[in-house]
Amino acid sequence: MDPFLLTDLRLAFIALLAGVVAMLTTLNVAARPAAVRTGQVALALAVSSIFFMFTRFANLFYLPILATYVDTAVRTGRVDVLYGQIQWVVVGAATGAFLSWVLLPTFVAVYEAGIQAVQDHGSMVRVLLGVGTPRGVRTLLGCLRSPAVLVSWSRGGRKLPLDFLVWNVAASAVWTVGALCALHVSALLPRFEATAVLLSGLVNAFAAIAF
Repeated sequence: MDPFLLTDLRLAFIALLAGVVAMLTTLNVAARPAAVRTGQVALALAVSSIFFMFTRFANLFYLPILATYVDTAVRTGRVDVLYGQIQWVVVGAATGAFLSWVLLPTFVAVYEAGIQAVQDHGSMVRVLLGVGTPRGVRTLLGCLRSPAVLVSWSRGGRKLPLDFLVWNVAASAVWTVGALCALHVSALLPRFEATAVLLSGLVNAFAAIAF
């Protein structure tokens, strides 16, 4: 990868946004332990759905910006440069996924606070509007927890099935690079541009179901 590519502020912004999207998408799993700890499974799923909707919107926001690089690559014939740019976006997404592992305990606490807030106010809209208030900020700061640690396979107790872990890793990988690969293929084979872009939706749908 060429570090010089990051001198393009647009690309740096896209990589940063990809990292944020990957982090928030992965942290959506925090709803599961929060549901178990609060006993409010249905409410946890509702909060998770709102969270998921925002991450999907952010994902759709940066991909059209990245598509301008595809147009440039097709026009100039420098598909190799496009590949390097996409690699940096993947690096950003991978960094975001790592940060999600670090922040998982914090977001479990955030989900628990969100579930409690919905119960208290009886409205998701009121909760969302209250996030930016001083009280909402204090609540979020109070959710900070120490980073997650790796669980040793040698410990006793119930172990995570290896096939479940591998399946989730594969689904997350496909979800991360699915649309990016479609953009790269559309530059390599411009005559199949529409086919590549439309197929990415199908591939990502399978990955979303698997995840």
